[in-house]
Formats: sequence, C-alpha cells, structure tokens
Amino acid sequence: MAKASAYGWSWFKNEIQDGITFSERYCSDLLDLVEEMDSVTGAIFARPTSPFSDRPQDYVVSSLVARAFRLTVSSLYIGLAGYPDSATNLERTAWEISIRLLDMSRRPVAAALGFLLDSTALEISHVQAELDHRQVNGEPVHLLPKNRETLQAHYEALNRAARDRHLDPDEIRRTHGRLNIREVCKRFDIEKAYLVDYAFNSAYVHEKNAASSEYVIEGENERQFHLGPIGVPGGPATIAVDVLMNMARVLTIATRIVQQEDIIRRADQTLEKVVTLRETQISPPR
Repeated sequence: MAKASAYGWSWFKNEIQDGITFSERYCSDLLDLVEEMDSVTGAIFARPTSPFSDRPQDYVVSSLVARAFRLTVSSLYIGLAGYPDSATNLERTAWEISIRLLDMSRRPVAAALGFLLDSTALEISHVQAELDHRQVNGEPVHLLPKNRETLQAHYEALNRAARDRHLDPDEIRRTHGRLNIREVCKRFDIEKAYLVDYAFNSAYVHEKNAASSEYVIEGENERQFHLGPIGVPGGPATIAVDVLMNMARVLTIATRIVQQEDIIRRADQTLEKVVTLRETQISPPR
C-alpha cells in the first residue's frame, strides 16, 4: 500500500529528537551510567601507550574501548530515537570488541600484536588493490604508492616487535588477527552467547529477515512499512540496558588487561548497577 504523502528530512529529524526526549524519561537511571562509563574509559586512556612499548596491549585496549564507547553512544541515540533495528547493527560490533578483549586477556602481548599485524596487512591489501586497479586502467595513483610503503614499513616494525618478544608473527596473526568468534566463546565457556546473542545481532546486520518484523505490519487487507521511528516491546529501557550491558562488559575486561585495581573496581561496580537496573527494567518517568 502506497503511503499518502512524502516526508522530508526535517520531519524525520524532528521525530527522532522527539523520540529521544520521550524515551529518556523511561530509562534515566540507566542513562546516568554513561557518565560513570566515560570516567572509567578516561582512566584507561590515562597512561602512556605505544604498539612498540613493553605493553602493546594498553595501546590496543585504549583503541578498542574508544571504539566501543562511540558505538555505545550511537546505539543509544539511534535506538532511543526509534530505530532499534539499526542500533542492533552497532551493538554487534561492540559485542565483538568484548570478545576480542576476552581473547586478549589470556595472551595480552601476543593478541595485541597479532591484531595489529593483521589489521595492517588488511590495509596494505586494500591499498594494493586500489593501486593495481588504477595502474591497469591508466588512472592517477596519487599518494597510493607512498601510503603502501608507509604501511609496509609499519608492518615490518610490528613484525620485528613480535620477534623481539620471541613471538612468531605469522602464528599470532593467524591466531589473534581475524578471530574465530565461536572458538573464543567456547574457550571461555560462553558458547551460548555466540549461538544466541551473536546470532540474533548478526541476523539484523546481514538482513536475514529478522529486522523485518520491526517495521513491517501485516494487516488483514494491507501491509504497512514504517520508515519513521518505532517502539519496541518493553519500552526504551530494554534498548538502553542491552547497549549499556555490552559496554559494561567491555570495561570489566579492558580494565583487567591494563591491570589497574582502582578502575577494575569501578568497572565492576558499573556492571553491577546495569545488572540491578536490568532486573527492574523500566525506571518511572522523572
């Protein structure tokens, strides 16, 4: 069924802002935890870091925690604004970060350098593919050759850093680069999280039709497609608690990798608060 009229960006923007204002009242206690998470995140950053230091894991942890926090804020905003099916896409990456950190918790130096080696190798392959395409088609290559050389030099430096620590660069890249998420979950006895949580989030990311029920309404004589904001069963708190639980887990693992007792305690306390609020689900409007 065709919709009766068309709506422009201003309408969607206003609906999103109204959705945020409405939703915040029903999960204010949960949203208050963002400040606590930001504080713990800042404490993780407050240390000298370098991929070539004695603790490359601190460098990688800082990068991953920053990414997870940005995803958390984005997920909250999009989800509470009425696009929970899109927020799930972002949540999946934050969940993957928590699993990578779990993997790193067993072999911090090897996992950090393996991750960096693999990500740099992927960048080199992307640049090389673009350079090859332009050369074959006679197109300008601009700074691609120089960028490839810079990346290659960085990869070789990481390679040396691994060998200096008596690590096999190929082995740690193979083991800790592109993770086998299910195997990591098995190793930590949380395979159910892979089979249920990860599978659920992946169904949204890859559009295995799981998201359709969020915005398609089947009527007796018509089918409606919602393009604007929608609600979720259980209300805004169900969105906020899922998003914040992922970030709380990231922080509890990350703080243990950087081995700082005071922020380990603070991260644990934040996780406990999320768990407690999850049990109450919805906070009354203020």
